[in-house]
Amino acid sequence: MYKKRIEDRMAADPVLTKKILNEVIKYEEKQKQEEEIPKTETEQIIKIEEKKEEPKPKPKKEWKKGGKKKEEEQVGDGVLLYGNGIWNYTIDKIMKKNFKWFGYIGCFSFDELEQIYKYIIKNKLKYFSFILNTANNNKDKINPMHWIAVFCDGASIEYYDCWGKNIRLKDFQNITAKYLPSIFSHYLKFKYNTIKNQSMKSNTCGYFAMKFLISRYIGISFKDATNYKNVNMNEKNINEFRKNINKFGLL
Repeated sequence: MYKKRIEDRMAADPVLTKKILNEVIKYEEKQKQEEEIPKTETEQIIKIEEKKEEPKPKPKKEWKKGGKKKEEEQVGDGVLLYGNGIWNYTIDKIMKKNFKWFGYIGCFSFDELEQIYKYIIKNKLKYFSFILNTANNNKDKINPMHWIAVFCDGASIEYYDCWGKNIRLKDFQNITAKYLPSIFSHYLKFKYNTIKNQSMKSNTCGYFAMKFLISRYIGISFKDATNYKNVNMNEKNINEFRKNINKFGLL
């Protein structure tokens, strides 16, 4: 099913998709030549509890002029967030412009996670992805401002942290388990990475999060999209990825 969506996307815009696909394949092959991919992948099963009825969503507001065109629904509070090198509005500008068709919802603070799931339930989404800041907001003095990526293809939910520390993983699991029964009627695998991709001295976590989602959109497996131990090589390649965002006109 998800491969069919990728094929449809390529048919709709073959030029842009081919450029992205070639760049990602080049990136993956380059790293595979450097070292063998470790065969480690952590999987868990999220327990599905009994379904709970969700409150009926409020109807969307309409524009005042003409009353025909509906206003696009906003997910979250639209707070400006800075995550180790890049702002949320820059991430959304890149991802919504080019990958909204693949199920990208947006970029949010961690305290908006429940609002995201309510939006997913309301719109009956089975394929979705978003980028999440581990801080609740810009004034959060407890949790670090760091970008992670979340991807769901209907078979699994994946939590990607380029530091491999899985910051706030337990919080994410608890909230996700609460809302999953209202989205899916079957069990889903829960995947998260434990291998460090990003240097702790760099400010590239937002780009790693975007790169992970793009890799998954075009069919690269979770294992191949995350399991690279060579941090210096990762940083070199992610900087090339950042340059190619402008090269391909994605920004």
